[in-house]
Amino acid sequence: MNSIGKTELVELFGFLLPGIIIVFIFSLIKPGPKTEYKFLLLYYIIASTFYFIFIRPLFEFKDGISLPLWLHSILFYIVTPIIVGVILARVLQTGKVASKTADFFKLQTLSLIEDAWDYTFYKTLNDGRYAIVTLSDGAQIYGYIGQASFVSSSRERSDLLMESVYELDDDEQWNQVEPPRSIYIKGEQITLIELIWSQNDR
Repeated sequence: MNSIGKTELVELFGFLLPGIIIVFIFSLIKPGPKTEYKFLLLYYIIASTFYFIFIRPLFEFKDGISLPLWLHSILFYIVTPIIVGVILARVLQTGKVASKTADFFKLQTLSLIEDAWDYTFYKTLNDGRYAIVTLSDGAQIYGYIGQASFVSSSRERSDLLMESVYELDDDEQWNQVEPPRSIYIKGEQITLIELIWSQNDR
């Protein structure tokens, strides 16, 4: 049985490195639960394969710019995969390219976001929303979910941190509590979340 030598390991790492970087950057931007470890190697291989097919030829033009080996390696194995990962994540994030491609071929697209919880708050946190959270005991919490808030992406814990808390006065007007504060709510206590554009839309 032949053992894998150092040369083969270096070549394998060199092949997988672009895919590792691309998948890592995409996982940072993609909302929802992180990719399961058992699928990571497959994703690395797929990403690296497409990278070598489409990007490598750009670095092998005979009449191209001559670069030192160390600079060529940094650009090919690190810098360019980072750029590709950011562009890919941005394209998939907006969904415009995928939507137009699907419309052209008359296909039904699937969302990259797997849960309604993640989809709701992924869209919500872009602009911010006022929210009314109803707890399991019937109590209601009035607050604001914005960029300083945090919504868990864990399927086991749907926790919520609202950056601002409000209370209603006798005229049912929203007033920020004094002193201003945020509030953490455990997922198992939440039974209903109402999202509204402004306090006047109640």
